[in-house]
Amino acid sequence: MDKNLDFELETRKKIYNYILKNPGVHLRELQRNLNIKIFNLKYHVQKLVKNGCIIQKKEDGYLRFFVIHTVSNGDKKVLGILRQKTARHIVLVALYEIAVSQKEICDFLQKSPSTINFHIKNLLKNNSFKQRSKRSRSCFQTYRSSSDLYSS
Repeated sequence: MDKNLDFELETRKKIYNYILKNPGVHLRELQRNLNIKIFNLKYHVQKLVKNGCIIQKKEDGYLRFFVIHTVSNGDKKVLGILRQKTARHIVLVALYEIAVSQKEICDFLQKSPSTINFHIKNLLKNNSFKQRSKRSRSCFQTYRSSSDLYSS
């Protein structure tokens, strides 16, 4: 791997630095924020991948990019989820409210139950959320610490 070869071009430096500052960014977001034509961006990204400077991970229909050895596999999944605006807002509501029902999340975020349900299912599937009963209704919480995550 010759990183110097990859960084001779200003465009590659720009792409690498953006991914370093925004782990889990997807291709279209890179394209919008760096204002690089998509075919040029794909070319430079593939060169960075081939030379071991960055890695790409396909998740939930998005191709996400990370600088090599900067983010653990578990964190890649969490970052991918938190880059989604609605999922991020659900997590923030759950952090603030401790235990919150789906209806309370819908009301607070002014989103439809089906939208909230979709994101909650993904959060549960990826172990970013836990479900518990509170007075015969289902409530959701985030894991407050890594010990919470490993103890359940």
